[in-house]
Amino acid sequence: MFIKKVPCFSNKMTLEYLLSYANANDMGADEVKAKACDKLRNEFLRGVCYEYITTYLDATGLKLMGDLKLSEEEVHGWYSNLGNIWHVKEMEKLTGIRPKPELIDELFYMTEDLAKNGMDQWRRYINHFGVKPSPEKTWKAYEFVLDDNSHISDFKVLGEIAELTGVKIPENLVQAKYLRIVERIPTAKKYEDVQDAYYAAKDIKRLFKATEIKAKLPEDIVQSVYGMILRESELTFMGAQAMEGLYEVTDISLNIPDIKTQEIFKRLLAEGNSENIGILKKISQTEPEFSYEDVQKAYSAAVGTHFDTIKRLRAIKDLTGIDPSEKVAIEGYSKHTSCCFSGSTDFISVWKEISGVSMPEEMAHKYIGILLKRT
Repeated sequence: MFIKKVPCFSNKMTLEYLLSYANANDMGADEVKAKACDKLRNEFLRGVCYEYITTYLDATGLKLMGDLKLSEEEVHGWYSNLGNIWHVKEMEKLTGIRPKPELIDELFYMTEDLAKNGMDQWRRYINHFGVKPSPEKTWKAYEFVLDDNSHISDFKVLGEIAELTGVKIPENLVQAKYLRIVERIPTAKKYEDVQDAYYAAKDIKRLFKATEIKAKLPEDIVQSVYGMILRESELTFMGAQAMEGLYEVTDISLNIPDIKTQEIFKRLLAEGNSENIGILKKISQTEPEFSYEDVQKAYSAAVGTHFDTIKRLRAIKDLTGIDPSEKVAIEGYSKHTSCCFSGSTDFISVWKEISGVSMPEEMAHKYIGILLKRT
C-alpha cells in the first residue's frame, strides 16, 4: 500500500480516511497517491503549518515539489502566511525557493512596546534570515519613534535601530522633533511654564544623547524660553536645569543685558547657590563681578534665615574668597542666636571659622542662658 504509516499528528484522520477510502473503493496505489497529492496541495495553498506538511510527507513518501508540482508563486504564497515565516530556511531546503526579500522586510515593523522594550525581535529576524530591513522600513521605524503620538520619551532605541540597520538617524526628523518639543513650552508668566520647560529640556537632552545631533532651533524661541524662566522662577532648580539643557543642546547663549545678569549672580550668591551660579556663567558666557559690599550683603542675607545656612555661608566664602567683616560677623551671631535654631552651636563654630571673629563675651553668656533654659 502507498501509505507507509499513520502518524500521531493533526493529519492522522486525513490519512486514515484515505486508507479506508482506498480499501472500500478498491483503489490502487496511483489513485491513493493522487488523492493524497490533492489533499496536501490544497492544505499547502491554504497555508497549513510546516509541521503538518513534513508529517504528511513523511507518512506518504511524497515529494513536495516533484509530486505536488507547486509553482514558485504558490510557494511564495505559503511564505506570505507570517505564521510560517520561522520555517523559511526549512521550506527553502524542501522547495529550493527563497522567499521574496519584500516579504521578510514586512516583518520589520515598529510598535510602541518594541521601542520601549528593546529591539530583540528585530535582532532575531536579522540573525535568522541573514537580512536587514530596507532603508524604507528603517525610515518608517524612525518616524514612528519620533512621532508625538507614540509616547516614547526614552530615545535610546534610535541608536539601536541605527546600529542594527546601518541606516543613519535622519537629521531632518530629529530637528523637527526638537522644534515640536520646545514649542510645547508656553512662555506666559506662570510657574507651570517653568515646569514645562524643565521636562521639555529633559526630553531634548535625551534626544541629543541618543542621536548626537545638535538642535538647530530658532534663536528667538530659545531666548523667549530663557526670558520666561528668569522672569518667573528667578533661576530656581527647575529653571536652571531647563536653561542648561537647552544651552547644551543648542549652543545658544543667554542674551540679556549684563547688568541684569550681574543682579541674578548677586541674588544667587546670597543663596549660596554655587551650582546655579556655575550654570549662569556657562549659559551667559559672563563672569560674576562681586564687590566687597555685595559679598557682605550676601553673608547678611544668608545668616539665620534658612535651614541650610551653614552650606550657604561656606559657598559664599568658596565663591568669593572674601571673609565677612567684623560688623557682619557680630550681626550674624546676634541674628542667629536670637532665632535659637536647632544646630545653633554648629553655626557658631562654622561662623567663627569663616569670619575669624569670635562671639562677643556678653552675647555668649546670653546664649548659654538660652540653652540652659531649654534643657
